[in-house]
Amino acid sequence: MISQPTAFTISATKGSITCFGGKTDVTVTAAGGTSPYTGTGTFNVAAGTYKYVVSDAKGIKDSTTVIVSQPTALSVVPTAGSISGFGATTSITVAGIGGTSPYQFNLNSGAYQSSNLFSAIGAGTYTLGVRDNNGCIANKSITITEPTISNTSTVTVVKEVKVFPNPSNSFFTVTFSKTHRNRNVNLKVVDVQGNIKFSASGNTDMNFKFGYAFSPGTYFLKVNINGKGETITLIKL
Repeated sequence: MISQPTAFTISATKGSITCFGGKTDVTVTAAGGTSPYTGTGTFNVAAGTYKYVVSDAKGIKDSTTVIVSQPTALSVVPTAGSISGFGATTSITVAGIGGTSPYQFNLNSGAYQSSNLFSAIGAGTYTLGVRDNNGCIANKSITITEPTISNTSTVTVVKEVKVFPNPSNSFFTVTFSKTHRNRNVNLKVVDVQGNIKFSASGNTDMNFKFGYAFSPGTYFLKVNINGKGETITLIKL
């Protein structure tokens, strides 16, 4: 009785690409025919169509075609409201496009949240992020402006205000020029996400001390003295 090899066949299994522009593995195997085989193995590939040809030891060939797909590119679209007055705040709404829903959102590399709304946002530049269900991430920056306060005085707020030390690893102390006494003053400190960390009202005869419990980072001191406004950047070490 004359025997013959079993039928020579090949097969391919593919993984999944989770993020646009990524790669996955395609594993090509063979069975039957006469081993060893040529053309089998694991191939790391991007999205596309691939044809794999495998030969056995006797030169018998078989082929298979694999189509590897990927999600569409993930992008983030932030939309900010307007700020009506100096020192006021607004909100930012974020939309995710592409990728694999559902999405989560963050502000300035903070914790992700399911809500796409960020409130109490002051003037400044912010980076909005979106993370899809596969862990893919996209970011986009947005700049929010605020109205300036008309200043008819020849003395600017920044000249009247002294903040020390800045940078600081403990407290910030705010004092005012003694040449302009007993003027109404409002202070507000916000972090880069627009969250109010300190606020106070009084007059320019007072000193203000704050910030010991602030985490290291950048903050913005908004000062309003008798209708004149200024924003001063604070650095907490």
